Amino acid sequence: MEKKLFDYDLLISEHPWIVESGKKFVVSPDADGFYCSMLLTSILNWQCVGFYDGKALLLKHDFNENDIIYVDVEMFNPNKKSIGNHALLPGNVSAFKDVIEGGFKQSINPNLLREISNKEYNRKYPFGTSHFLLSILAYVFRDKLKGFLNTLEKIVTFTYADGMIKNSIKYPKNTNDWVE
Repeated sequence: MEKKLFDYDLLISEHPWIVESGKKFVVSPDADGFYCSMLLTSILNWQCVGFYDGKALLLKHDFNENDIIYVDVEMFNPNKKSIGNHALLPGNVSAFKDVIEGGFKQSINPNLLREISNKEYNRKYPFGTSHFLLSILAYVFRDKLKGFLNTLEKIVTFTYADGMIKNSIKYPKNTNDWVE
């Protein structure tokens, strides 16, 4: 099978908001969401305005809901911007092209980019949203990230999000397939 890597230039041209500063975001209330928040507030000066765990939404007031970006939570709504890492589609991805074009039009997701369904668990993105976000930000803001990841503690802490180490050990072939 041919390795299909990300085209970061295309991704950013289709979703320029992912590298724009001063955005407002809602994030999942877990470790991966916390690491995403650290990146976004430190590198892009984004402001966290709420939390969403897939069931309950907690929002700060005084903002336009259409300006929110959902982080570590994919939103099935063509008007909502989101970034996440979860396998979303059941079965054959090509059968769901309309779903992707419709509901996930504003979603950035490595599994959607590589057309991987939740039935292909051995091929699914093995890292967290924070790692995917880090790769996008590193493509554009490499110098800023050097200053951010300036301590061993920060680097080691990022390896714990979404079981990165465990997944790397359990699925080494898949992990290598996702690392450029």
